[in-house]
Order: sequence, then C-alpha cells, then structure tokens
Amino acid sequence: MEPGNGKTLTHAPARFVRAIVAAGAALFVPQVCGQTSPAANPIPPAYLRGVSPDLRQVGFALGQRLRVAGSERMTFSGNLTKGGISRSAVLTVQLPDSGRIDLGGDGAGGPPRSLGFDGQTRWASDGTFSQDDADLMESLLEDSPETMLQRVSHGATATLFARHARISNGKTDNYQGLRVAAYQVFVAAQLAPDHIARTKLFLFDSNSHLPCSVRYSELRSDGTRTATETTRTGWTSMQEEWAPQAITRTENGKTAFTFEITGALFQPSTQDGFFSRK
Repeated sequence: MEPGNGKTLTHAPARFVRAIVAAGAALFVPQVCGQTSPAANPIPPAYLRGVSPDLRQVGFALGQRLRVAGSERMTFSGNLTKGGISRSAVLTVQLPDSGRIDLGGDGAGGPPRSLGFDGQTRWASDGTFSQDDADLMESLLEDSPETMLQRVSHGATATLFARHARISNGKTDNYQGLRVAAYQVFVAAQLAPDHIARTKLFLFDSNSHLPCSVRYSELRSDGTRTATETTRTGWTSMQEEWAPQAITRTENGKTAFTFEITGALFQPSTQDGFFSRK
C-alpha cells in the first residue's frame, strides 16, 4: 500500500508495518469505488463533535444516523458462516456503544445463542463468553465506523497516516485502483475484560469516504500474535443510510467468519433493556 506522496508504507516505522496486514485489492468491491459522499454539513452533529473534518466526512458518508436523531438503532439480518457452517444471524447495534447478535441453530446440533454488550458488560446467553465470541463481537461492533467515530469524539487518538494510499506493492505503473485514507487509532478494547488499548489502522475509500477495512495485531493468551483484518464490503443504500453487504474477519490471512447481510433496518434509540443480559 503506497501513499499518494510516493512513499510506500513498508518504509514506515515497524509499529505501522505490523498493523498493516497484506491484502489485495480484491477485498474491496466495485460498489465502494467512485461513490459520492453527501455534502459536508458545516455544523458538527452530536456524535461527530470533536472529530476532525477529514473523519467527519466518514460520518456524513454513512447517511443520517450520526447526523440527526432517529436512526441510532441499526438491525442487520443475514447469515453468519464460520468453519464451513452457516447459521442465521441478526446483529443489532445501538449508538453509542451497545450491541447484540442473535444466532440461529447451526444445523449440526448447535443450539441458538445470543451474545451482547450493554456498554459496560459483555455476556452470552449460555453463560460462556469465549475468545471466539470476543473476536466475533469485536469485528462486528468495535471495528465498525460508528464505534470508532464515537470513541474518537470522546478522546481516543486518531492520526491521519495517509490520505490517498493505494492498495498495491508500489510497483504498478499508472495505478488506477482504489485509494484509501488511513487512520491510526489508539483505543481501548471495551469488550476485553482488562479494556486493553491497542493500535488499529482504519482504511476508508478516499473518494466515497466509506469504510474498507480495519487492520491490527492481537496478542493471544499463549503469547502468539495474530494479524487481524475486518473488511466491510458491498456498500449499498437502505432507508437513506449506507450499509455493507458483508463483514469478513481474517486472521493471518485465513477467513475466520463472514456475515452476509441481506436486510437492514434503522430505527430511533430505545431504552428497553434489549442489550442487557436477561
């Protein structure tokens, strides 16, 4: 990946190199490229106050949900495929920091179960919240652009690393592919029991300002490191809001899971206890 100024990211300090997981342009679907984001609003909305003008464009590109009241609860329905097994899934997110995923039976004897985070506590309906559950919730909730912007607006550090980087090895002549804006964000992992802070690299389409991927390195309990990437692809307009058609997590270059989204619903925020453990 090469910034627009001609320097390749591989020449950057080691902490940046570790954060960048090698990925081809095929990860970014054509729907993202060339899309036009909404005109910038000169008055920062509540969820975007304290966010830089560059990052504010991401909030505007997503639609109305970070700009005006009425779309804070987002429900995405579809299918989650993991380890070759697919099951129905419904992801519900409510700004600023609550999320829940309800999974159907897996067809192989695995029962339906739910995972949730109420802004303070994570939980699983069967009482066992595993590392795989944490990884799933991290990619679906914490790696979302809405969560990132919310954290930055409340003091998380976001550094613009590149404004027009290209997804290539830097050797392609007359490169015409996707260019991205790259932000290094240092943020605490709310879903982790110790709230450990880590550095993540958020990539956004330089043209549409819509999210492309999040890349970071994770230290596992056995001392090994996992190169992780969460991609959001196939952005499409629903109810005047933009939503991805797929969320995919890869670990060390291998697909951990894919959440294929077939429907989305945007509603006002409701304090009904839905995100708390029953």
